[in-house]
Amino acid sequence: MMFGVNSFAIMFTVLGLLSSGEFPAVMEFLNANPAALANCLVTSVTSATGQLFIFKTIKDFGPVPFTLIMTIRQILSIVISAVIFAHPINRKCLVGATIVFSVLGSGIYRKYKNSTK
Repeated sequence: MMFGVNSFAIMFTVLGLLSSGEFPAVMEFLNANPAALANCLVTSVTSATGQLFIFKTIKDFGPVPFTLIMTIRQILSIVISAVIFAHPINRKCLVGATIVFSVLGSGIYRKYKNSTK
């Protein structure tokens, strides 16, 4: 499934670049900046590896813990960004995060409670 999705993404990207006439400019840029090509390759490998971890996590633990993991990751990303770049976090954001964690936490608790019966 991952191979199919990524193959179509590559195909649509190349077709878009060809139809817009930007393909030669992209190739020229990549030839002039080999570090950019290396960064693209590293991004592709880490993205594929991340997808494997996502599928493994969902298979082993289910979608609810995976959702919790991803939500925690997003919250940490926002907090780190706020600390490093001095982005403000207002009360609406805190209320939203509380609601999301409450719903996810109750789902995990119910699943755990039902599995111990």
